[in-house]
Amino acid sequence: MENRLTWRSKIGYGVGTIGKSMSYGLASGFISYWFLSGLGLSPAFLGVMLFVARLWDGVNDLLMGAIIDSTRTKWGKFRPWMVIGAVTNAAVFYEIQQEYGSFSEYLWGWTGGRVVCEKGRTSSPLSDAISADLKKRGMKFVGTTIIYAYLQAVGVIWAHEDGCFMEVRAE
Repeated sequence: MENRLTWRSKIGYGVGTIGKSMSYGLASGFISYWFLSGLGLSPAFLGVMLFVARLWDGVNDLLMGAIIDSTRTKWGKFRPWMVIGAVTNAAVFYEIQQEYGSFSEYLWGWTGGRVVCEKGRTSSPLSDAISADLKKRGMKFVGTTIIYAYLQAVGVIWAHEDGCFMEVRAE
């Protein structure tokens, strides 16, 4: 028996590829503009940096694909990894809420209730410490860069770069 794709499937894959490529182009355009104009990096450095990122993405896809392909459960290949992480993180989150009263109290306790103002970083000693504590408690997928971005999103870290319309309020 020959497994052939229907024309409908081929068109669907083609449209999906176009969408992925457009999303990547838009994101890399914004990133390129920011790195060249905002941070003043050289175009050569940016090109090498994006090349290394794409190369790592390709290697990482192969590694994760091998891990996922070797997973054999009745729930599928990838779902168990997501469920394990989500359930574990929810349990740790609940324990932190019980211990501190709220997750907000836990986060603000690290800074004594003060906003941290800094620029030009993707991680900090604060995000390193919170990430390490969450990992020690059993959370998954909580690296220092993810925690730093979360701290920015909830307002614990105020990190607006030069020229940002919000930067004036940080001073």
